[in-house]
Amino acid sequence: MSTPRISLIPATNGSAFVATVLWVSFLLCPPRTASAQSTISGVVKDASGAAVANAAVEASSDVLIERTRTAVTNSYGRYAIVDLRPGTYVVTFTRPGFAAVKETVVVPANVAVPVDAELKVGSLGQTVNVEARVATVDVENVAHPETLTRAEMDSLPTGRYMQSIASYAPGAHLNLPDIGGSQQIEQNYVSVHGNLSVHDSYLLDGMLINTTYLDGQIQQYVDNEAVQETTLQTSNVTAEASGGGLFTNMVPKEGGNRYHAEIFTGGSGGSNFWQANNLDRTLGLRGLSAQDKTIKIKDFDGSFGGPIKTDKLWFLLTGRDQVTWTQAGASTYPDGRPGIQDGYIMRALCVSRTRQMRETSSAPPCCATGSTKRTRSSTAARKAIFPPIRR
Repeated sequence: MSTPRISLIPATNGSAFVATVLWVSFLLCPPRTASAQSTISGVVKDASGAAVANAAVEASSDVLIERTRTAVTNSYGRYAIVDLRPGTYVVTFTRPGFAAVKETVVVPANVAVPVDAELKVGSLGQTVNVEARVATVDVENVAHPETLTRAEMDSLPTGRYMQSIASYAPGAHLNLPDIGGSQQIEQNYVSVHGNLSVHDSYLLDGMLINTTYLDGQIQQYVDNEAVQETTLQTSNVTAEASGGGLFTNMVPKEGGNRYHAEIFTGGSGGSNFWQANNLDRTLGLRGLSAQDKTIKIKDFDGSFGGPIKTDKLWFLLTGRDQVTWTQAGASTYPDGRPGIQDGYIMRALCVSRTRQMRETSSAPPCCATGSTKRTRSSTAARKAIFPPIRR
């Protein structure tokens, strides 16, 4: 099915033009299935250690637009609930003749979280609550990716773009240092364990977004405010990856059943108080009149989302305005002033929508995970309403 295209034509009334483009793009934006890639799985047994078949397992969380997803254990007592987004889940196990068991677990992105349960004979309505816990070691995945939450990404003293954030993964190195976003426009190259950055893989919600521009190392400009969690994998990358470099997957935000907004503002005026000066007489005699330095850094981005219809349709708007000016010490303008390299990413707006879709599926016979009936969420394709302008 072809995707409708919208021609952006300048209008005299700027605000009306922006509103029109946003609404038209929102209505025409085709939905696409989200790929959260996390799983809750385990085994259900009774007090004697025997497997409990046909037990109902329900995972509920506010991060799911349908609120709950369910599965039924097979003859071996195993179950799996797949395609879960990062968040806190309450997992409930029920079976007639047994007391219900509830467990609270925190699920990061791109992991398989083991949650087992032991059912004890009990009366109808009796429930056993298990204390909350974070995800334990993922015994089903040898990759062990590093997961950065939204709060952790906001706390990192680095530029708010995927390469600079990735430098905090063990074994990852940037080709150039980034000081508070000094490379946010030009980007850095990330190398891992001796692999060149051309072997790195970047995914957005499981979809490959690598470019083939020039050397294949220059990547997309992803709005950091649109990302909820980032997983960084430096070894044992999946077979889908084309190279053995850094494997990065960014899980996008979603609207949710509550209205929420977030804004980040940061910048620097290039004060010499924070920048050292190593110019001396010898360098001056060699013709170097000024040193490389950061003149200006600006990073404004934010998001706003919420429900259009509770449990049915969500929306999320994000936007950014980034500027970096650097001074090239060995270059000058014709009038003798130091040369300035100015870079911008501006007027970048993104709109996404998530809606509930009904789907029934069964696990393949070889998986031995039991049948699964669930309601899946579908995330609309994210469109740049005003494409980023870099210069």
